[in-house]
Amino acid sequence: MIIPYLTWIQSPRLRHLYLAAGSAAFFGFIFGFEGGIITNASFYMQHNEAMQPMDQTFLYILMTISPGAATVASLLAAPISDRFGRKKAILSAIMCDTTGALLCSLSVNKKMLIVGRIIIGFALGFGSSVVPVYISEISSPCCRGYLLTSFQMFITFGLASANIVAGILSYVEPIYTGWRLMLSFTVVPTSIQFIIFLFMPESPRWLCVNDQHEEGIRVTQWLHRNDEKLQQEEIDCLNIYIGYKQRLKEMLDGEWRVIHLMRDMHALQQVLLGCMLQIFQQLSAINAIMQVSH
Repeated sequence: MIIPYLTWIQSPRLRHLYLAAGSAAFFGFIFGFEGGIITNASFYMQHNEAMQPMDQTFLYILMTISPGAATVASLLAAPISDRFGRKKAILSAIMCDTTGALLCSLSVNKKMLIVGRIIIGFALGFGSSVVPVYISEISSPCCRGYLLTSFQMFITFGLASANIVAGILSYVEPIYTGWRLMLSFTVVPTSIQFIIFLFMPESPRWLCVNDQHEEGIRVTQWLHRNDEKLQQEEIDCLNIYIGYKQRLKEMLDGEWRVIHLMRDMHALQQVLLGCMLQIFQQLSAINAIMQVSH
């Protein structure tokens, strides 16, 4: 096999890991669905009496308000998830998205619609920042790459599903009822994910860094069940990580982490490479194309 440990049959010992990572990566579906469904629903809602007058300027604001809120949320995601944990942060994002979707679908005026989209944007920015961190912290090196890729795959699946759902619901009185059903449909996947993720463990690295070493080891053993060798390797990595964090804390001594990063050329090169990939991806304007393609 070109990709080791790719199937459940090949690697039954990683089933718990796949379950935890998959339940987190499913947030990508919500991310993609929310981005795709609003363009479909806006075509019908602008003809609804409660939403009139709705000109092109308002539609542009409606489309861009969520990415704006997501930008702010992404800046808050790191300190909040460091303080309260990855699991709580992801669950909060799911709840936030559910609230925003319900508010949008029950909107009686344009202000409620805007507020709902702001809440959704905050949820998407927050969740999309924390989910990859959670997956990377629970994953083994042998499968970390494609587990992280699954988050992006869920996004594209969500975009496609949004068009399918919108097409079906467009036959249900779209101007009065259909667009509301489109915007509320997200409640179904978010509810499913919330229930499943409630039973998933916290990131073992976060637990160890926050003085819950025994719980971190227990979670690591659960994630890599039936493979004592892999368990020990992951536990050794945890101990190394904890030691590194302690040395880094002593080294910084109150200094901002960003300043320290700027001094480490090796780490700075990797960060800049990742940032540039994201920058050029956004400069390709693919998101703008998806927003106006309908």
